[in-house]
Amino acid sequence: VGFNLSIPVFSGFQIANSIQRAQVQHDNAALQLMQEEDSYRQVIERAHHDAQSAWKNHEAAKAALVAAKRSLDDAQIRREEGIMNALDYARIQDSYYAASSEAIRSKYDAIFKNYILTFYANPPQYHAEDQRQF
Repeated sequence: VGFNLSIPVFSGFQIANSIQRAQVQHDNAALQLMQEEDSYRQVIERAHHDAQSAWKNHEAAKAALVAAKRSLDDAQIRREEGIMNALDYARIQDSYYAASSEAIRSKYDAIFKNYILTFYANPPQYHAEDQRQF
């Protein structure tokens, strides 16, 4: 016949330490959540700023395209009248093509940055049934 008696003399300290560790882990998790929320807010603000800047750049590129078109039209008239040589006309024509290219590039850059802003501001919602294991 055996008898086993266990008297937990120091178990109170282990419980107190476990509670303190759990509290520290909770505080660390709360701090990490705050950092992630701040980081996410900064990403949204950056995306918003980038989208606004892209649209302003596009508006400026459109205005430059209009000015380049007017310059090209005036150069065409001067070229037909013999006032302008072919080299100067080609330079003005190149400026028009560059302005046209920049207007197109800035348009799609603005659209892309607007999509990025929309993605971050309205993230897609996932449901449990959408999470499939592969």
